[in-house]
Formats: sequence, C-alpha cells, structure tokens
Amino acid sequence: MKKFSIVLPIYKNEENLPITVPYILDNLKLFPEYETEIIMVCDGSPDKSYEVMKQFQSQHPDIIKIAKFVRNKGQRAAVNCGFTMASGDVIGVISADLQDPFEKFVDMLKLYEQGEKLVIGYREDREDKGLGSLFSVIMHKFINKHVNKQYPAGGFDFYVVDRTIAEAFTKSDSDNNSMQLLLLELAGHAAQIGVTRKKREVGSSGWSLSKRIDQVLNIVTVYSDYPFRKFLSFGIFSGFVSLVFLVLSLVFYSSDFQLSIYMLLFFILFFLSAIVLGCAAMLGLYQYKAMRNEQRNPRYIVDERIPGEKDE
Repeated sequence: MKKFSIVLPIYKNEENLPITVPYILDNLKLFPEYETEIIMVCDGSPDKSYEVMKQFQSQHPDIIKIAKFVRNKGQRAAVNCGFTMASGDVIGVISADLQDPFEKFVDMLKLYEQGEKLVIGYREDREDKGLGSLFSVIMHKFINKHVNKQYPAGGFDFYVVDRTIAEAFTKSDSDNNSMQLLLLELAGHAAQIGVTRKKREVGSSGWSLSKRIDQVLNIVTVYSDYPFRKFLSFGIFSGFVSLVFLVLSLVFYSSDFQLSIYMLLFFILFFLSAIVLGCAAMLGLYQYKAMRNEQRNPRYIVDERIPGEKDE
C-alpha cells in the first residue's frame, strides 16, 4: 500500500488547529488506498500553536508527526522540513486554516496515479476579499505573465507532489527560493485543478502585506530577468530618440540655430540615458545569470531508470 503524507506549515494557527486537525483526522477515510500520516511544522509561531500541536500528537502518535522552528523562517522552510520528515510516496501540502478544500486531495491523487508528478489546486475564485487579497491577485497575475507561464494566475499553495520531486526540493533549500516556482521548475509540468479559496472563519492571517511585497521582490530578482530586459528596452528606445534629436539638430542648424542647440541638448540627454540604461541592463543580466548558475538546483531528475542486463 502506498503512503500519503499530509504536510501543514503552522504559523499563528492556535485557533485553527482545534478545528483543522479533527477535520483532517475524520476525513482520512477519503484515502482508503493509502496509508496516511499528518506532519505539522510550527514555523516559530509566537502564539500557542505548538502546545496545541503537541496535544494532538500525544493523542495520535501513530499518525501525527510534529516539529518546531526556533524562529520564524517562512512557509518555504516549513514545507521543506515537512518534506524531510515525510515517509510517503506522495506528499500533500495544505494550509492549516483549511481555506483550501481538503476533499480536493482525492481528485489530485487520481491525477497522481495517472502519472502526474505535481498536481496543484489553483485559486480560480476566492471568497476572502480585502486589500491583501487584491495585492495577491495582482502579484500572481504578474508572475504568470512575466516569470513563468505555468504559474496559475490565481496562485497556489495547495498541492500534491511525488516523492522524487519533494526530495529534489529539499536539496535546493535557500532563503531566496519561491516554493511554488521551484516546484514548477523541478517538475517541469503541473496538472491543475481549480479550487475556490474559502473565507477565513477563525484566526487571522500571518501573511502580512509587507511579506507579500517582500515575496514579489524576491521572485522578480531571483526568478526573472524581466526588470533588466525592460531597462535594455528603455535604453534602446532612448538611443533611437537621441538619433532623432541629432537629425533634427542638423536639420535646424542653418535655419534656426537656437532650436538646433536645443535639439542637440536633447540628443545628449537621451544618448546618455541610453548608455546608463544599457549598462545597467547588461550588468543586471550578467549578475542574474551568474546567480542562477550558483543555485544548487539539480540539473535533472530521473523519473525512471531501466538497467541493462550487465548492470543487474
């Protein structure tokens, strides 16, 4: 029998856990073809989340595993820890607030059984509203358009992943890695199931606006050369405009000397802008490629290996 590990990153979920954990335990029957385990990782939560986790673990030591960070390191690190603790053939990740529908794991596992290495539950709709949600929507659309086309416009942090991808994920640990983009990069392809993100019923999100902004900056600088290519485009445009002003300066030289001087000044201004933007773009692209080469992501993951007779 295959094993299904369910990982929950925990941060400020003291009020959620008494609802979430019993709900998950009651619904493990949804996976009769799998042996199941629950792994909760407390990401340095300042509330009493870990005390609640310990109570459930003592009640269900055969099913529940827990861990606690010394200090807050982010969801990415908590998921990484959960992957290292997991013993399952396939691993599912879901938030402890159950804003994503737990039952959708059934459909995800069906796609996994059909050979998919990564199945994500992307947010096709969301009941939670507000400034934070609006910022998230804009952020996810930007990532989809400018960073990775496979990244769903609604975003995701609810998924199942094959153990081979999870093991590669843990070896690529870095403060600057985006969990979602790294998974997509490692898997190469993701099956997608649309879900509706529910409104949070209890507790408050630890995902502040400042953390969202920090994630955007991290993604743009680590996973995309988009800003530098924009600088290069602006530099080329400025160079073209400078040539136009140079031509105009020569045209007006004999008929209107003063206007010719103005055109010449504009030529110098745009020409210097082109040089500055072009140099910034080239240096940025150089640094970006050097940084990507230094990352410890595996160049390939072997899906299947069939040895020859002499190797057996």
